Amino acid sequence: MDEVTGNEIIQAPSAMLAHYLKKNERKIELSLSGALPVDKFLQVSLNTIRGNDKLEKSTPDSILSSLLQAAEIRLFPGSTLGHAYLVPYWSNKVGAFICTYILGYKGMIALCHRSTKILKVEAQTVHEGDEFTVSYGQGGGLRHEPDAWGERSIGNCLGAYAIAHLTNGTFLFERMSKAELEAIRGRSKSGNNGPWMTDRIAMYCKTAVRKLARWLPLEPCDQEAIADDEARDLGFAQARDVEAEPVESPAAELNALMDAQEPAEVIRDTEAAAEEPGAVEMLTMDQEHQLGTWLGSDEVNAAKVFEYLTVVVGISHYSELTREGAEQLIEMIDAQAFMPTEE
Repeated sequence: MDEVTGNEIIQAPSAMLAHYLKKNERKIELSLSGALPVDKFLQVSLNTIRGNDKLEKSTPDSILSSLLQAAEIRLFPGSTLGHAYLVPYWSNKVGAFICTYILGYKGMIALCHRSTKILKVEAQTVHEGDEFTVSYGQGGGLRHEPDAWGERSIGNCLGAYAIAHLTNGTFLFERMSKAELEAIRGRSKSGNNGPWMTDRIAMYCKTAVRKLARWLPLEPCDQEAIADDEARDLGFAQARDVEAEPVESPAAELNALMDAQEPAEVIRDTEAAAEEPGAVEMLTMDQEHQLGTWLGSDEVNAAKVFEYLTVVVGISHYSELTREGAEQLIEMIDAQAFMPTEE
């Protein structure tokens, strides 16, 4: 039976791609290092690819390479979570679409939140009608009061900023004008494609966070992931060679094999997804705000909370909690389980 390599099934249907990724599941599992379930990771990835004609026609080797990069930093690809995106580009050299992995705005913040020295990172865009002031030097700071009823669109956007609150009580921030943000989009390889076109406000915020990240006390691997993302975005990164396992079945057999299986669960980008059986409900905005407020106060020993999250729950930041997990942590804090140690 003839072997079919990844780049020889460029025009294959999603069933063949699913089989190809299944053959290379062990590589993805090793890259995930147990941080995420490989079956769920593959399911989310295939749901992201299905329905995107250019992604389905991208070389499978480039798709596998992109998924391995997402797996290494433990982020699900796709627009549902907004952590990372799979963006197809046409390559004249290859004569086919090439899949490229880029970090999303929420993914960038998730990497920052893995540092135990950072309480919270947030980013916002500033629009006409907002009150916004910024000052540097001793006693410097940033103040932003959005126009509660004003339009918040690309057309009246003035710029974006990112701010990080550290566990030592200090904060760092960066602000960028719209002209600076558009100049970066102009240099970006994906400036006219992918999230820069569909989610430009989020990309403005991501760009501000990426600039701020240079000054943050991040884990070395997460700092490197952000630097790599910038290199890919500007077209400086070298393509990663992937030693993929070949598919050892002809197209007809693969299609019959995959069509016989039950279709994978489709994760929809709606609030209804949380109501589906087996779906995980993440913490609410109110829960995240309450936890962030507590951890930034003198009432709670933030170091003990992060130790609890890391050792007991197995996550690096409270924003990664499920709704149930957040309720439990709030109850524990309310019961004074994490009181500061009195000297």
